[in-house]
Amino acid sequence: MRKTAAALLAAAIAVPMLLGLPTVLAQEGGDTGPVLEIVLTFNQKIFPRKFGVGYPTCAVWVRDAASGDVRTVYLTRKLAYDKWIFAKQRPSAAPVWYGEKKREVEASGPLDLDAISSATPTTETHSIRWPVPDKFRGGSILVFVEANVSFDYNDHYPKGTKRGDANYNGYNGQPSVIWRAEVETGDAAAGEIKPVIAGRGHVLGSNHEIDPDLSTVTTAKDLFLDIRISYAPGS
Repeated sequence: MRKTAAALLAAAIAVPMLLGLPTVLAQEGGDTGPVLEIVLTFNQKIFPRKFGVGYPTCAVWVRDAASGDVRTVYLTRKLAYDKWIFAKQRPSAAPVWYGEKKREVEASGPLDLDAISSATPTTETHSIRWPVPDKFRGGSILVFVEANVSFDYNDHYPKGTKRGDANYNGYNGQPSVIWRAEVETGDAAAGEIKPVIAGRGHVLGSNHEIDPDLSTVTTAKDLFLDIRISYAPGS
């Protein structure tokens, strides 16, 4: 019986790790703390296929609505470790998150990249489960998702531009797009929340602001078929 229980616990830990998902373990007494879940459903049909299916680079973070404290929840691995093809750094990949990362590191120290990153998803749906720390409980948090895929050129961000051109975008194509939702982290469960597009990042990563002007963005707004966010208070 003990061997069976041990095997089940090992499987519960191993399966999420193999899938690249954060693992939520039961606390003492069998209770679990509050958990925020973000489910991303990708729109694979529109991804550029320069090197196979080009899944987006993604960053997910939260900001306490009252204190402004920031915590990174999830990163695709290339973004986490700045491991890019033909480049040492790509500030254009997720420029808004890069600004939030700076604030987080200044306040709390270096990020635990192994704990919050995984390989770029390769399936249609990817689930992220984040155990909510005490400092983010009992109020409102803002949840941000920033996504970007290279080579998604359009008329406003065309292929073949050169540095100095008005519409120069490197190999980025369209800029990153940011989705945002507000979630209450009290004692009651929050129903599924669908975030809305808040704006875009700078196409070259020259600043960390969310630009609400989406007039030049086309397919990048449709990188996801769906994003769902939910909060469970635990027991």
